[in-house]
Amino acid sequence: MGNSLQVHTFKKSGELVGSIPIDLNATTFYIMPSDEMWFYSSYNMVAGDHRLFVTDGDGKVKKKLLPNDFNDKMLPIGEQSFFEGNEAVLFRESFKTSVYELSKGDSLRELYRFNFGATTVPEKYWEMDAFAGFEMISKQGFSDLSHLFDTEKYFIAIVATQKERDRKKELYIWNKSTNKEFKIEIDEDEQGYFSTPIGIEGNQLVFIAYSPYLVSNSENLNLSDEAKASLSNLTEDSNPVIIYARIPE
Repeated sequence: MGNSLQVHTFKKSGELVGSIPIDLNATTFYIMPSDEMWFYSSYNMVAGDHRLFVTDGDGKVKKKLLPNDFNDKMLPIGEQSFFEGNEAVLFRESFKTSVYELSKGDSLRELYRFNFGATTVPEKYWEMDAFAGFEMISKQGFSDLSHLFDTEKYFIAIVATQKERDRKKELYIWNKSTNKEFKIEIDEDEQGYFSTPIGIEGNQLVFIAYSPYLVSNSENLNLSDEAKASLSNLTEDSNPVIIYARIPE
């Protein structure tokens, strides 16, 4: 990351439409329908005294949020932080338990807060050296949220938990209409195609799965006969595959 960046706009054909220079250091961004842009720099003191920035359509900073009040030796984490929710844009940070909505007045409104119990990253982590801190949370275990999806009926996320060399990935599903919630542990050998959800369509979750994985694990995949038949001619050089799975009630 440098001290500035450019936002490029392209047509679907690949033709460059325009570029906007931004005097910010950021890892991820989201453009609102109003052309307002939100930029997130993660835990990076080089980016300045804040880690979340709002600009107008020309890239001029309008507002700064989330002061950088952590240890100055923290390391930035380049992960997706913005997600499209239920007529809203969701925001999350690595190692945090809250999910926010980008709200009116260029502010954040907390929508959900998770309790990871013993694998919640403790407050003292933010005051520690980056390497010592990670060693500490790796020993105690820590959980993190990613791949957030929010509709009128469902909230869905990937919950990844790590403790030293042991890693676990779970698909968290909350049915808002019944208020039932549960987690499905993802077996990377048999259900690795559930690792990367990309959306919700009605009562189905949509995933993207990569051909080399599907081919090398074809004997272990827990798929319907119809799905297996559609993948029968797949090779490692094939394009990624979109998989639909009904959300259990």
